[in-house]
Amino acid sequence: EGSTAPSGPPTCQLTGQAGPADAPSNLTVDIVQLTLVTLNWIPPATPNGVITKYNAKVNGELKPLLATTSPCNLTVYGHTNYTVSLQACTAVACGPLSYPVSFRTPIGAPGAPAIPMKESATSDGSSIVLKLTAPAHPNGPIHQY
Repeated sequence: EGSTAPSGPPTCQLTGQAGPADAPSNLTVDIVQLTLVTLNWIPPATPNGVITKYNAKVNGELKPLLATTSPCNLTVYGHTNYTVSLQACTAVACGPLSYPVSFRTPIGAPGAPAIPMKESATSDGSSIVLKLTAPAHPNGPIHQY
């Protein structure tokens, strides 16, 4: 009764890639400018291959990030609530999403309004009534035009 040594020389085997077993951790968000935040994170502990990209789930929508390492900038709108989580991907598959981080961006200058539309005019053309439409991204409350 004793242990037996393995027979033959040691061998080395290469295993295939898989998706990361765990999510990126320690996700933080720094508000850099009104429309720009920086995401920072620690890569998955068990990547199961080479991380080729990261996806950000921003308010329910999955978007590919342009960076493959931390930190990474993300364009946002002013005066908006955001919830962001990250997932790492190998060439084969993506791993689970990180715990979400929520934040609110500060109020900023509004985006440009749409071109005003003529609603009515007097018959002699001396006055007109224009219809204004709020900007697509007001970046906060609009108090006057």
